[in-house]
Amino acid sequence: MFAGEGDAFRTNRRFKYLSEDSDAKRLSTAFDSVTLYGRDPATRPDIYGKVGTSGVSIATLEDMKVLYDGFDLCSPTTSVSMTINGPAPTILAFFLNTAVDQQVERFREDEGRSPDAAELEELQAFAYANVRGTVQADILKEDQGQNTCIFSTEFSLRMMADSYLARGMDIGDFAPNLSFFFSNGTDAESTVIVRGARRIWAVGMRDRYGANERSQKLKYHVQTSGRSLHAQEMNFNDIRTTLQALCALYDNANSLHTNAYDEAVTTPTEESVRRAMAIQLIINREWGLSMNENPLQGSFVVDELTDLVEEAVLKEFDAIAARGGVLGAMETGYQRGKIQDESMLYEHRKHEGTLPIIGVNTFLKPESDEPPVEIELARGTETEKQSQLDRLADFQSRHSGSAPEALRALQDVATGEGNVFDELMKAARVCSLGQLTEAFFEVGGQYRRNM
Repeated sequence: MFAGEGDAFRTNRRFKYLSEDSDAKRLSTAFDSVTLYGRDPATRPDIYGKVGTSGVSIATLEDMKVLYDGFDLCSPTTSVSMTINGPAPTILAFFLNTAVDQQVERFREDEGRSPDAAELEELQAFAYANVRGTVQADILKEDQGQNTCIFSTEFSLRMMADSYLARGMDIGDFAPNLSFFFSNGTDAESTVIVRGARRIWAVGMRDRYGANERSQKLKYHVQTSGRSLHAQEMNFNDIRTTLQALCALYDNANSLHTNAYDEAVTTPTEESVRRAMAIQLIINREWGLSMNENPLQGSFVVDELTDLVEEAVLKEFDAIAARGGVLGAMETGYQRGKIQDESMLYEHRKHEGTLPIIGVNTFLKPESDEPPVEIELARGTETEKQSQLDRLADFQSRHSGSAPEALRALQDVATGEGNVFDELMKAARVCSLGQLTEAFFEVGGQYRRNM
C-alpha cells in the first residue's frame, strides 16, 4: 500500500483508501525530495516547487502524526515502510515519537489522566517493543546508487548503526530486525536472486558472526522493476509487473510492492494503484499454483541458476574486498562504475533493439489520428504547499524557546561518545527536520563525493 503525495492529510486519505478492505495495514511511504534531503518546506525557488511532489512533505513530528492518523502503529497487523535515506534517523525519531504518543493518548482516554513518569516509561517500552516496519537507512547504498546522501559518510554510518556490535550488542539482538530491499526485473536471475542471497546471508551470519538460527534467516521486501515501466504503450506495464510479481512470490518474498502502470510518468492515481493491488490479489486468490508453498523448489533450472548467481555474487565480494572493503571500493567509485556500466549496456541494447521491449522498440503501435490518452499527473497543490509552510512556521514559533537548547544538547552528544539517537528522540519533539539537519551539518559535516 504505497503512497506519498502532497501534504500529510492527503497521503493519510490515500492510505485509508488503500487499506479500507484489508485487516492488515501495510503502509509504504514515499517522501518528497525536500524531505529526502533533510530540508524544510520553503519559498526558495529550488525548494518550493518540489514540496509535496513525488512524495509526501514531512517536516515536523506533527506532520508525522497526521500522516498515520487513524492507524494503530503498535498493532500486530500494522507495519510501516518508509522510503527515506539521508535523514532516516530524524524521520524515524518522528515516527517512534508518534507511536509513543498514540499510546499516551490512549492511556489518557482510558484513565482520564496523564501517565506519571513510571507509566510513561512503560508506555514507551511497549511502543518500542511492538511497533513494526522498516526504514531505508543504508547510506552506503545511497552513495552507490540513489544519491540522496546529505551527511558525511562517517557521520551517517554512526547515525545508522549507533548501537550495534561496536556498542557491545550481541548479533542476535538486532540481526533479526535487519531487512533487505530487492527489485525484480524480467531477467532469469530475478527468479532466484533471493534464493542466492538467503544462502549467502545464512552462511555468512553463521560462520563469520556465530549468529543463531533466527539471525541467519534473511527477510526482504521486493518491488517490481521501475526501470521496466515505459511511457509508450503504458498499459503493457501491468503485464510486466504481473510477471515480476510472480517471480517474487515464487522466490518466497516476505513482502511485495507491485508498481502501478502510470509510475512511468507520475505518482499512482487511485485507478492505477487499484489495478496494481489487483495484480497481487489475483495471484494470491485466483492463481492456483500460488496455493502451493515454494512451487519451483527442486526445479533444475532454478537450482542451477541459484548456484550461478551465488558464485557471481561471491566473486564480486572478493573484488570489493580486494579494494579495501565497501568503503575502500567506494573511494575509487568501483560500485558506481559497475552500476553505470550495466545501465549503459541496458540502454544501449534497448536503443539498438537487441533487448526487445514490446511497444517501445519493437512491435510498435501504428500511428493513429486518435487523440492521446490523458494521464492525471499527481502533484502537490498550491494549497498543500502553503499549508505546509504555515504549519511549519507555527510549529517553529511555538517551540522557539526550547528548540535552541535541544539542538545544542544534540550537538554535544554527537561530538561526544553518547548515543545520538537517544538525544535525537528528544530534539525531534521541538525541532523541525531542517533545523535538525543543519545542526548535524555543523558537527558531522556534509556529504562530498570522492571523484
